[in-house]
Amino acid sequence: MAAAGCAPNNQASTSAQNVGDGIVPVGPAPSFAVEDLAKEHQIVKLEDFKGKVAVLDFWATWCGPCRESIPALKNLNDAYKSKGVQIMGITAEARPLVADFAKHFDVTYPMYLDTSKTANLAYNITALPTLVIVDKNGNVAYSHLGPLLDDSEVRAKLDELLKS
Repeated sequence: MAAAGCAPNNQASTSAQNVGDGIVPVGPAPSFAVEDLAKEHQIVKLEDFKGKVAVLDFWATWCGPCRESIPALKNLNDAYKSKGVQIMGITAEARPLVADFAKHFDVTYPMYLDTSKTANLAYNITALPTLVIVDKNGNVAYSHLGPLLDDSEVRAKLDELLKS
């Protein structure tokens, strides 16, 4: 199934195959540090979530397909946060813009600022939204390019990773 997303320069990206196509290679997850939107100057590292499954959603406020993913991400957060899954909405945009956006769209999952773009560069993010799942041991286990309109495949992967 093809999925379209937004290129970082506001141009539509070319389509790419869904999960398992090497959008983000499976293997050790690159380390990164981002700032917690809810706690100014609070730096969070991927390693802080070792032992949990991390869902990294790379997105931007100007990206229409990113906005389409919000309901599914909210549902995933509600269903899995108590089971050891950490949703991370990661954007390279500035705090005031992201804070206003999160409030306007009632984003209930944690948001993080990657203004230095270290996380985006580490994962070679070239189109948005890109979703990456990192397992409990710090390995990339799944990736998806494009809006998350049907979360059944992500739920199946999360359930599998939580059992292991």
